[in-house]
Amino acid sequence: MKHTIAIVGGGACGVATFIELFIKIHQLGIGHKVRLDWFEKDETLGHGLAFGSEEKGHLLNTPTDLMGVYAKEPDHFTDWVADRKSNDSELVKGEGGWSDKYTARFLYGDYLQEQADEYLAMANRTGFEVCVKRTRICELDQDKSTYVLHDQSGGVHTADFVVLALGTPKPHNFLELREYENYVPFPWPSKPITDRLEGKKHVGVLGSSLSAIDTIMTLEDNGYKGKITLFSPDGLLPKVQPIENKGIDRKYLTVPNIHKIAREQLKRIRTVDLYHLFEKEFDHQTAGSQALSRFNRIGKDAAQCLDEDIGNAGNGGDMLMNIAYALRYDSSTIWNDMSRREKVKFMKHLGPHWATNRHAMPLPNAKRLQKLFHEGRLRVMPFFERVEKLDEGFKMHFQEDKNQDSQSVDLLINATGSPSQLSLMDDPLIQSMLEKKIVEEYPVGGALVNYRTLQVMAPQSGNGLFATGHLVNGILMDVNAVWFNVRTIETLVEELLFKLRHRDSI
Repeated sequence: MKHTIAIVGGGACGVATFIELFIKIHQLGIGHKVRLDWFEKDETLGHGLAFGSEEKGHLLNTPTDLMGVYAKEPDHFTDWVADRKSNDSELVKGEGGWSDKYTARFLYGDYLQEQADEYLAMANRTGFEVCVKRTRICELDQDKSTYVLHDQSGGVHTADFVVLALGTPKPHNFLELREYENYVPFPWPSKPITDRLEGKKHVGVLGSSLSAIDTIMTLEDNGYKGKITLFSPDGLLPKVQPIENKGIDRKYLTVPNIHKIAREQLKRIRTVDLYHLFEKEFDHQTAGSQALSRFNRIGKDAAQCLDEDIGNAGNGGDMLMNIAYALRYDSSTIWNDMSRREKVKFMKHLGPHWATNRHAMPLPNAKRLQKLFHEGRLRVMPFFERVEKLDEGFKMHFQEDKNQDSQSVDLLINATGSPSQLSLMDDPLIQSMLEKKIVEEYPVGGALVNYRTLQVMAPQSGNGLFATGHLVNGILMDVNAVWFNVRTIETLVEELLFKLRHRDSI
């Protein structure tokens, strides 16, 4: 009897999971005892919401050298782009060598599609059973050691193991606005935006992070000439990716130092401990020449901050960004050493500052924003609080003690990004699993999983349910980074196959 593994989702994480499973199953010589069912509602694999955009201005926020779909070959995408010599200035942007380039999102989706097709063809040649089913899974049940998956057409499928690779969920906020024609609840795909642009003079965008930057690119690439205002609680734009990241040798904010504090106190590391180490690191790296307080940008003029960031981009970025990026391979280790309570504290007090430094925008897009600021067409307004519907548009209100004037817009786009909490994700499968206690919310965000294996931990989850990507955004910290996801997927696959092999002594 063959064992069935189901992959739910065909975006980047779904492709990475399929390829890793295929390779490992063949390396173990158990291909004749396993079959894969792969569920994806779209006709193409690899694109999803994140990489399905056809807008040329929607660039990856990470250079090519960290986008390889193979865990131990991070440069694979760099080589793929270089082999095709994709010097089209509309698809590949950035200075420096191929590894420092930023490509259009859909070009990366094409790369993922090509990798998926290659291994699907290999499966066909080797007789390995893979069935790609073009449908959406809307419900999942767990019965003893078997999972039952229900699709949107009423079909029923069973599996011994399930990997949830659901991709980027839409937000479930501002529901009261969805009935209005001039409100767009999500910036992807772009057609609902472009269909509404005619005659609009002032577009409002909810949010000021990377999703909002992509929304601005959509407006610009489709000929919009009016005003754009970003509304957000903090008004923080992402920093700007430097042409080449300036590496630093950390002395204080290191894993050994963090472990020493925890070991000596016999307690888990606290947010305040991390911040003190960060202060010492910053003073050390700057030789005490800069005040850390000047880097708090909440409430500051976004255009001036962007000008400063673009200036810094040619010199390796500012020191806050340098430290944040130097923590790239240690941040998940540090995060796992913190308690839930301290993670909540970190996200509340330091989360916005971490995000704006760690998740920066590409320099080409930053320069386009700079031009809009200088033309007087773009504005960022912090301390946003609520929306009021008007007859012809929307009125934006701000915190009363911030003395902000209310603003009116005639088209409003929700670019607040994917929610962290499961209960706020607009996905019927997630909501159904929550109700049935097949998944359980983690207080920091996402589902409760074993961070070492990505096995879902909930009262009714059983012993063969796994999750990856945004669905585990609280337990893991860098789930919006492809390089991090493919590394954790490698571990997930090893654990899944270990369970499979020892369940029936395969």
